[in-house]
Amino acid sequence: MRLPTARDSTELKEFLITLVGDAPFGILVADLDGHCTMANQRASRLFQREPDEVIDRSLLDLTSDVPQLRSRIEISLREGRFAYEIEEMPLGDEYYSVRAQPLLDGQLLVFDDVTRRVHSRQAQNRLTQDLAAANRNLEEFAYISAHDMKSPIASLAGLLQQLAEEDAVKEEARDLFEMAQRSVASMQRTLRALNEVLAFKKSSVASDQNSSLLSAYEQARGVLAPLIKASGTELSHDIDSSHTARMAPAHLQSLCSNLLSNAIKYASPERSPVVAVASEQYGDYLKISVEDNGIGMDLSIYGEKLFGLFNRFNKRVEGAGVGLYLVKSILDAYGGRVHVESSPGLGSRFTLEVPHG
Repeated sequence: MRLPTARDSTELKEFLITLVGDAPFGILVADLDGHCTMANQRASRLFQREPDEVIDRSLLDLTSDVPQLRSRIEISLREGRFAYEIEEMPLGDEYYSVRAQPLLDGQLLVFDDVTRRVHSRQAQNRLTQDLAAANRNLEEFAYISAHDMKSPIASLAGLLQQLAEEDAVKEEARDLFEMAQRSVASMQRTLRALNEVLAFKKSSVASDQNSSLLSAYEQARGVLAPLIKASGTELSHDIDSSHTARMAPAHLQSLCSNLLSNAIKYASPERSPVVAVASEQYGDYLKISVEDNGIGMDLSIYGEKLFGLFNRFNKRVEGAGVGLYLVKSILDAYGGRVHVESSPGLGSRFTLEVPHG
């Protein structure tokens, strides 16, 4: 067997230089003492040199203006450990990832241009910050507007009530007067709904409390007792007393209240309303379902708008279009999910998945 000669070694090195020279990333090879033995064009240009100017230069010398990389090289040479990685290293106006791997007689450094990825993330972060600032400004505007409108609307409602009690409205103006009463009542409902949304926004930080679902359901049922009685709703529940959700009690009660009131309000005029609430544990989540035999809806038409703010789908049903928006907002705050099944004339079923306590 023929032993490798110096010529063979030179030819192998030239072949390797040609191979790495065509690589789409920077490649640099150094010996155990940290002196460069091979570098392609992409790697040498990172240090503003030609490949032949990099050979035999110390890595510490080459990286004197790149403190993040120089520090890692110092550690690797001192400890003899040549495996490390830098995800995003700034170099001038660009960013590079650096992956170092040990070789038999040194180390291999691979430089990959990640500038586009970094700039994309920075632009996304700026956009997110701008949107957050805009949302804060909008919430502040909404809060001020809701506060400023409360007194004038209350005064107008009081004036209309006084006119009605004193029978001071002429018969020919009765229809207009009643329209004014309905309009003011609608404005008051919208204002209350807006205040409810703003109150949630101010307290929407997720809580690690464990809250009883049965307790939240019973509290919601108590609050809605007049509506349940007036509508003749048959309300039943199948909730295990041990079932808890990892969220603030007020938020869990809000989920129950909004889904129950929604099911009752959208009852079918063709049959007595029936609403059933059930729960089951599903891995790390608690499934809560609220099913009714109400008027239902066509999800192909309303599905995408279902959880929007102030969206209403039946003008004959009183409401402000806030309940389902709050349900979705609470679920988003806790990493929960909601699934809706519904058919026109047959009723609806809302299934929530919330973190199990």
